[in-house]
Amino acid sequence: MNEAVGAKTNWGKSYAAQYLAEQNIDEFEGLVILDYKDEFTGLVEEYDDVRRLTIPSGAQNISPEKWAEKVDENPKVQLARTTATTEEFREVAGNVAEALSLWEKTAFVVIDEAHKVAPQSQAPDPLVTLATTWHGDGYGVLWITQRWAEIETTIVAECEASMLGGFRDPNDLGRIEAVEYPPEVHQSISTRVDRAVPEELLVDGEPLTLRRFEDDEGHTIGSEWVYADDTTLRRVDSREWELQSTHYGSDRKRINQPFDDG
Repeated sequence: MNEAVGAKTNWGKSYAAQYLAEQNIDEFEGLVILDYKDEFTGLVEEYDDVRRLTIPSGAQNISPEKWAEKVDENPKVQLARTTATTEEFREVAGNVAEALSLWEKTAFVVIDEAHKVAPQSQAPDPLVTLATTWHGDGYGVLWITQRWAEIETTIVAECEASMLGGFRDPNDLGRIEAVEYPPEVHQSISTRVDRAVPEELLVDGEPLTLRRFEDDEGHTIGSEWVYADDTTLRRVDSREWELQSTHYGSDRKRINQPFDDG
């Protein structure tokens, strides 16, 4: 299963992704976090079986076969970009994705800053193939981005589920293919939607846009999202999510959601 997690800067994307990782860490044999901004260290601190490996400049020269060995040795791992450039990290991501094709385990894969790792017309072929072919019934992949319009189109098309927050850029809003509700729900600079909104997305009967909640100092303490898949549409409030770890900064296997029963 591929799931998109998208919203503008400071909406709480990495918090949402870290919470989803916690919800799924025991559901898969492997956890691979391609951590562009090095924000998922809390998982390493909280879970004894999650290792941290850094990605410096030069790591792009590690072959997929070597990565397959590293992942076998560290099946739950944060791959944190340190001195690698965006282009180098993109190559690493492609090699890691190819390595996963050699794996026989199930894996939960988190791809941070997906618009940089798999941008339009520059996404490494193994990442596209991860989204379209390799995952079979054993992979859950989160594609996290603040620039929904800039991710490779094929990857977006393969996302069976999405957790989308507020956006400001018209290009990002235009990329949201919302059949059951108006994309204006995601407009972060408005407060109301002028068109009919499904009952599941209303707030006390009102057609409000998604909201971000702040403390007295202006720090984000929670935000609203729309979760959508083939059978579910709902408005979600991240203030109801409690992380176990510190937050810094299918035939496809289903990705467990914070609102799932049980």
